[in-house]
Amino acid sequence: DYVPSTEDLGHLKARRTEPQLQLTQSESELARVQSLLDDILLQQETVKKYVDAHRALMSPMRRIPAETLAEILVCCLPDDQLPVRDLAEAPLLFTTVSREWRRTAIATPALWDSLH
Repeated sequence: DYVPSTEDLGHLKARRTEPQLQLTQSESELARVQSLLDDILLQQETVKKYVDAHRALMSPMRRIPAETLAEILVCCLPDDQLPVRDLAEAPLLFTTVSREWRRTAIATPALWDSLH
């Protein structure tokens, strides 16, 4: 059970000063780098949203005529059961995909003829 003397305490404090300063500097540097990383991540998310929006605009699905899309949607109705009022199933599911699909689905009476 060593008890440091007053002289030893002085030496210990002196030896601790430089590492303590290094620790403070590294914490400050980490905070600066974290702030920089946060800024870069925010910028990346903004650019990603921009790219995704433009990718969606270029989607081949946007070039399908509404009449063709309507035929496709009718073909996607389940054969083995009558359509039900459930957003997770056709035909209501079609109205949740995009505005264009919603307009087309609502304007296609064959999708709603047997809904119960």
